[in-house]
Amino acid sequence: MRTSRSLVALLLVAASQQSFAVEMSVGWAGSTSAVGDNSAERLDMVCFPKNCGEADTTVHMVVKTEPHTSDRTTINTMSFPSSTMFSEYVLGDSRTCLKEDQGTNTLSTWGEAGYQPAIETFSQTFVGAGTGAYTEIGGPLFTSRTDLVRRPDLMVGGAHGLVATHDTEELSDNWDLEGELTPWGLTYSGPARFYQQFVMFDSDVTINLGDGADITLAPCDLLHLFNFVREEGNTEVATSADWKFRQPNGFSQAEFVMTGAVAVRQVSPSTIAVEVEKQHFLDMTGATDTSLPEYHHEATGKTYVRMYEWKSTVFCKANAAVDDINFEALTPVWDAEFEAALETYVDEQEVIDRGLEGWTHTEPASGDRPEYTLEFYNIPRDQEPLTYRTDESRHQFDHIHLNLRWKNLPPVSECPTLVWDPTFHALPASSDRTVGLDGVLHCAKDEDCPAHQKCDLQDKRRNLKDAKRRKLFGGMATWGVCVDA
Repeated sequence: MRTSRSLVALLLVAASQQSFAVEMSVGWAGSTSAVGDNSAERLDMVCFPKNCGEADTTVHMVVKTEPHTSDRTTINTMSFPSSTMFSEYVLGDSRTCLKEDQGTNTLSTWGEAGYQPAIETFSQTFVGAGTGAYTEIGGPLFTSRTDLVRRPDLMVGGAHGLVATHDTEELSDNWDLEGELTPWGLTYSGPARFYQQFVMFDSDVTINLGDGADITLAPCDLLHLFNFVREEGNTEVATSADWKFRQPNGFSQAEFVMTGAVAVRQVSPSTIAVEVEKQHFLDMTGATDTSLPEYHHEATGKTYVRMYEWKSTVFCKANAAVDDINFEALTPVWDAEFEAALETYVDEQEVIDRGLEGWTHTEPASGDRPEYTLEFYNIPRDQEPLTYRTDESRHQFDHIHLNLRWKNLPPVSECPTLVWDPTFHALPASSDRTVGLDGVLHCAKDEDCPAHQKCDLQDKRRNLKDAKRRKLFGGMATWGVCVDA
């Protein structure tokens, strides 16, 4: 690791929290590594209400190698209602109000009976400089040689921020993966030097970088700065990203995404976003409402909620240490040309009506995996949703897969490091419904169940008083099971 430098953020302005009425606090999960320890496999940032019970608790979990979804370095975002929590996320005043005798089901570890949060997952799959093969940035061979590090907290303008970094310095300096295969059969080529910086604040923050380039964060949002270190001859930069959403024991990625209710849209000249039909989001998660940004589509009458966004504006900065978070050093690249494409099926009539531009990519066979072809369409600038759909005759993803590219970049001598900034919005918690170890969705009232189900309180297993059996079946003293209405 390079020698640490002070974290500087001269252009941060903390607002008065008018957009977020509840005062929030931030802290690290109880299991988090110490500052500067580069052996971390996972870092959990926690944003919780100062006064217990006034708002959901949001957790952004950065995992160096996520074995459950991609074998890549991922960000997992989830939220918990005030009435239940994993014990490692019980911080501040929550310690005094989350008690078993108040009916709260505080769990000690993942996988026990009780509340299961819906999880938003994001990972970047490759990065390339446009002058050679793209570098796969996942798989244990790759991620095990990277460093995930908790950094000192930021205190700027009254806003308290948590900081983590992930970098590839050791691997890129000692590259020996050329020609090796990822677990999914793609070939490593490189090296590519990059590092990632993750920041979350407890109050509204605006980073002033110029008209159209400001970065605005609400409390509990996660700012993700991806820093790509360029080499001479580099004329463009491209990357690919996967977005997933699921709830263990509740709904799968496929059930959420492969329904025609998820879309990508250019929401402004400088922002594209993954948006979901609001009713679909509420039905699947059981949430009663959401504070996520909304968009109303006049033609269909549907309302969408924005779960994730990506700024098209990129920034230049001088090469710097991994832990140097100096927003003042970021300079917008106004002349950069941005292209974003979604892997999806679009029928011919929509292609004609909207003037969509598309292209295909064929991935050759590898081992037992056959050759497959992906069909991409550029995100149109009409600010209309481009819905994710599948075609049974082609390779099908159960998640959102994006390709992004920036062209017309300044010379490397003027722009040695290129920075971009996806942002993760704090999600609302799912309803306080419980899945027990018996695999059944339990409830106390109809609102605890998905929209198409009701709570059957006549189930013979209700009114369990024995503490041991109550833990087994989800922590409720009086409950039923969700059944079709």
